[in-house]
Amino acid sequence: MRKIQQNKNHKKPVVIAVSLALALCSLSSISPLAINNAWSQAAPPTKPEAVKDADDKLEKITVTAQRREQELQSVPLPVSTFTARDLEARNITSTLKVGGYIPNMVAQNNTGLGTANVYFIRGLGNTESIATFDPPVGTYVDDIYIARQNANNFSFFDVERIEVLRGPQGTLFGRNTTGGAMNVILKKPGNKLQGYVEFGGGSFGGTSSRGSVDIPISENVQTKFSYYYVNDDGYVNNIITGQKLNHQDSRGIRGAVLWRLGNGVTWNLAIDDVSDNGLSVFNAVVGGDRISRSGLLINNPGFFTPAGAPRFAGEKNGYGMANETKSTSVSSNINFLLSGASINFITGVRDTTQKYAIDFGNTPVSTGGFTIANDARHKQFTQEIKLAGDLGNLSYVTGVFYMDEKNRTDLGDLLNLAFTGGPNVPLVLADRLINNNTKSTAFYAQGDYKLTSKLTATVGARYTDDKKDIDYIENRIGIAAAAQLTTANMRAAGIPTSVNNKLVTPRFALAYQVDPDLMFFTSATRGFKSGGWNARGTTPALLTPFGIEKVWSYEAGWRASFLDNRLRINGTAFLLDVKDLQTSSGFLAPNGALSFIIQNFAGLRNQGLELEFSAQPMRGLTTFVNVGVQDPKYVDIGPGILAQQAACRASIAANAATRPNCLQGIVNAQGNIASPVRSPKRSINTGFAYAFPTGWTNIRASTSVNFSYKGRANANTVASVFAVAQTITNASISLLGSNTWKLTLDCSNCTNKTSITASLAGLNYINDPRRYSLKLNYAFR
Repeated sequence: MRKIQQNKNHKKPVVIAVSLALALCSLSSISPLAINNAWSQAAPPTKPEAVKDADDKLEKITVTAQRREQELQSVPLPVSTFTARDLEARNITSTLKVGGYIPNMVAQNNTGLGTANVYFIRGLGNTESIATFDPPVGTYVDDIYIARQNANNFSFFDVERIEVLRGPQGTLFGRNTTGGAMNVILKKPGNKLQGYVEFGGGSFGGTSSRGSVDIPISENVQTKFSYYYVNDDGYVNNIITGQKLNHQDSRGIRGAVLWRLGNGVTWNLAIDDVSDNGLSVFNAVVGGDRISRSGLLINNPGFFTPAGAPRFAGEKNGYGMANETKSTSVSSNINFLLSGASINFITGVRDTTQKYAIDFGNTPVSTGGFTIANDARHKQFTQEIKLAGDLGNLSYVTGVFYMDEKNRTDLGDLLNLAFTGGPNVPLVLADRLINNNTKSTAFYAQGDYKLTSKLTATVGARYTDDKKDIDYIENRIGIAAAAQLTTANMRAAGIPTSVNNKLVTPRFALAYQVDPDLMFFTSATRGFKSGGWNARGTTPALLTPFGIEKVWSYEAGWRASFLDNRLRINGTAFLLDVKDLQTSSGFLAPNGALSFIIQNFAGLRNQGLELEFSAQPMRGLTTFVNVGVQDPKYVDIGPGILAQQAACRASIAANAATRPNCLQGIVNAQGNIASPVRSPKRSINTGFAYAFPTGWTNIRASTSVNFSYKGRANANTVASVFAVAQTITNASISLLGSNTWKLTLDCSNCTNKTSITASLAGLNYINDPRRYSLKLNYAFR
């Protein structure tokens, strides 16, 4: 491989009071039907109902949140849905941007990797991207699970809709969904020749292009070809090397075929190839301002190229400060329509490579302050057979799932020992080859049974048999045998190199349909997240395992439509009880080495409320308000942590020069238990989209504005570095001509607000600055 190198205090919106008032109204004894009648008397429509335009009402949405098609308002679980029209109106062009619209959800880039998205829902998330750790918010594309977090920040091809499910989804979606799931459904090939092409440019030298075309081959064979390209120069300026960092560089192509084989058999087949490169390095606010004189955020590590220092074994020794991630995926879904049922054979194959070198320190030397180099390949195969259908009053989904994942990670860590007035000594802390594999088999079934015409009971369960193994090979030469990072030394330290977890995750729910426009529900759902190993350990004794994370979630809520489907109010109250929470922590050891650990330090209890309002008060105008309130706390703290906390407080009381028990795990520098990370107690998103005529023939205009508020939140597991409460504003305005072309000017973080999104080893990561773009889209039909 060539040397990789990169060139490149807030007032809460008043609308929350209105939102809560509307929520109380929806829970009152007033029937939606009565409100609808009152609306029709007070404000009669300007044209007969029979010819009323569909744009006068909210879009009816079909979802597959329960692995079968249902209307959104009839699903007894909290799910936020974005149709293609929603994504366009809100200028959502990647999965990362979706998180700003979801109650009690935080979505950010991982520290270091711009290709890895970190999702936290209801306080559950994971900041680690190495393959021995699993994310608790699962990502799915067309029903196929994406196991690795290191390459889940993809831009969009043609998207039909996105569904974000909050809370554990252990019955129908499986393990590693304790926080929830993000389900992306792509558009299928159309039955006529049509398509679009789009070009754009914007801030930081940004350019973008995307397009898609449907080409029907015959009545039974339809194809779709899509591509996208996003690139800019980066918004962080390294003042030591002159590099532009934190750039976007993503491109992908996709081909899809819809083949109707006859006799009720349909085959959807797709293949895509995606290259997503980019860093997310720490950056600084300088002199009270967020920018340097060049107009960019800055950072100051000296690492740029591997200039003449002892480094790592293998190809990664030549990597410069950059990240290259490439993925090829094949998906196949064969559907057989039976009498009253359907059966799907869903197959997924994914091959991902990731090569990067990143300096996580700020020492201005060419080897970097703390540099990690990674050369990895991840292969994943999944096979699912799903049967869904109806038997009288019973609607059911059942199936079997199998996954085989193989990961090979060649990983090295270098710490630069910089002495005042003396030489810089680059010390290779660890250099190892890690092979770890996962085989997971599951059987699941869920049924919805109508006890009466209005009351439906849901019972489901999933049995999972999850097997993992790990193997280490030492890459360094001349290391004492007992200190080598090998499988044998792990076993000698009493660390198991294989684990087998078997668990049943049930779901129980009741839904009461008061009338066609109002439904109440309550549920109890279990989920779990796989255990693993602390693969970043630099000695055999530090390669410690951590156990599985187990969750029970209890929910109650309602789904309500008013005013002849012009107003929708959905709400969910939840209680989340987590045992053996997998908590990630980064800390500095006495020798200055940065260590990363995940352990089951404690449990977590979270309770809260989520409200989602959307309305179409007049033709062309859509408004929305989403509110999240939560109160996460660590509970059932382990005896080891309590002992560590006592030792930390004792060292503080003695005014000890060194306090090794402080600032580790979940004990902060003051000897207190830190608050859960990236879990603001309040989040609000509100905005509108409005389409209107311009007065010019065949030209319309549309505009959208949204405000996303996140409350104060801990940005680091242990250091208690807080992201301040703030509101991010996004906006766009478009001209549309004859349904064929569209010119859009948009901005994100329009007011250029600054906030810490993460903090690692004393270095802070700042949110993206203001961005703008101008795009021209041309469609042909």
